[in-house]
Amino acid sequence: MEFSKKKIVRLSLNLTLLGALFPCVLFSADLRQRNGNVIVSRTTDLTQSSNKTDVINIKNPNQNGVSHNQFDEFSVQDGVIFNNSLKDGNSQIGGWVGKNPNLKQNANTIINEISSKQASNINGAVEVFGKSANLIFANENGFSVNGAAFLNTKGVTLSTGKFNGDFTEVTSNGRVAIGEKG
Repeated sequence: MEFSKKKIVRLSLNLTLLGALFPCVLFSADLRQRNGNVIVSRTTDLTQSSNKTDVINIKNPNQNGVSHNQFDEFSVQDGVIFNNSLKDGNSQIGGWVGKNPNLKQNANTIINEISSKQASNINGAVEVFGKSANLIFANENGFSVNGAAFLNTKGVTLSTGKFNGDFTEVTSNGRVAIGEKG
């Protein structure tokens, strides 16, 4: 089958237009499973550090310093970095990490709302790169934690509630299971 230059140009323009009209569909192709981690998000961008550790560039926080990030799936096996930094530097688990292009200010609290139909597994290191912050994870289907380490955090909350703005909706479906490795 031969394609004329006109057909190739038309196809290229159509694909470019499609990408401009539906960027979230194309971005969702980046929803990946690598390094044993499963991190699927429509609201944050995912990159890697110099040693290939997954980096989540959190959303810019509101006026109260709260960054609200949403995930369709979130499980950590081999470490993940929440990028709360206004400048490039070295993280504890990932080596070199570039500054977060989404931030105009650092977050004091990073909310991670997970809408998965199953529990999230946290079996590796979770680091806040940059300014230390509280980490809140909410998955109404619960968590399984075994071998987790939380670095550069002020505090960590694992909630089986469904986030509705003030954590007042409670669910009885989820549970937080802590394994022997913590």
